[in-house]
Amino acid sequence: MPPFKKGKCLIAILAVLIVVSLEIHCSKPAGVSMQEAVELCNIGWNNNYHVVGHDVGYSIVLPDGGRFWIFGDTWIGEIADGRRKIKAGLPSTGAIQHGKEICSDLDYLTDDNGQVRQLIPGPDKSTAEIANWALSMVASNDRVYIFYERVRKNDKPVQEMNFDVLGIGLVSADAKTLTFEFENDGKLLFSAEEHGFADAIYFDGEYLYGLGCPPLKGRFDRPCRLARVPKGRMADRSSYQIWDGTAWQKDIKHAAVVLESGGSEMTLTRHKGKFLLIYSPPFSCDIQLRTAMKLNGPWSKPQTIFHAKVPESAFCYGGKLQEISDNGQWLKLTWNSNGPLELHARDPNLYWPHAVKIHIAD
Repeated sequence: MPPFKKGKCLIAILAVLIVVSLEIHCSKPAGVSMQEAVELCNIGWNNNYHVVGHDVGYSIVLPDGGRFWIFGDTWIGEIADGRRKIKAGLPSTGAIQHGKEICSDLDYLTDDNGQVRQLIPGPDKSTAEIANWALSMVASNDRVYIFYERVRKNDKPVQEMNFDVLGIGLVSADAKTLTFEFENDGKLLFSAEEHGFADAIYFDGEYLYGLGCPPLKGRFDRPCRLARVPKGRMADRSSYQIWDGTAWQKDIKHAAVVLESGGSEMTLTRHKGKFLLIYSPPFSCDIQLRTAMKLNGPWSKPQTIFHAKVPESAFCYGGKLQEISDNGQWLKLTWNSNGPLELHARDPNLYWPHAVKIHIAD
């Protein structure tokens, strides 16, 4: 081969290697070390309230400094000899965590008889197939607001989405009593066809921003759209504005996709000048991270920062960020596990928010 041709080939090979190296490097958001992941505990495990399992697991810090947790379907019963016996269930519950660590004991909210109480009001017993599940939460002034997902349970197996979403509503409570009541007399803010805008929320003190990422029929993709509402107007449907790709406007039909696919039960925060979005993709045991300088994007490619392991026939969902701790050095996350009821009985470790912490590189 003539020397000049060999030189061109070497240059071409080097160029390809540099491009590949840059693509690999740039596909991972800076500042997250995947080598340091520590599994911590099951949130709510070994409590004194006969709670033997629940999912969702979303928390915020209240004005008094306590951490408030909300949970979805909650099992009441007992765990003995390595088996779980379920005696009753509630569609939503809440608890206060007075300790500073994510694995500190929980004090569940109870009724006048000392029994764990339902957190979000629900339909009367004649419509037991319909439930209100906590989705996301924010504290503003001395009130706590929970966006909930109203669902109708269907006959599908639990692994195949055994519910249909009817829409998104809002409840609120005084931060001291945490006795939640419907906003708008229980009328939904958004129907199932209107994106919802509560899969992840972020409050900047002036506006509440929400991502709505409903699943596409027949596909795993969950394209996300963005809305905002002024502080104090969260219950007013007419006050919501959507991002149309260029500006904010009122017509929800013009909502632009800002993220090609997200998840449900996501968390959104701001850290060191960047927005962080943490979630579990549909039907995946990965917890993924995306970053952006602006809420309307562009968002980075997803980076898997933790991969959970579950028993055969179980599945994962609901990866969330709970806090950034130790002077910004650790992300503390939770994820949920679920499966058939017979697996719930023989594996008490199933069906809790599982806590893990991920080290953030400098």
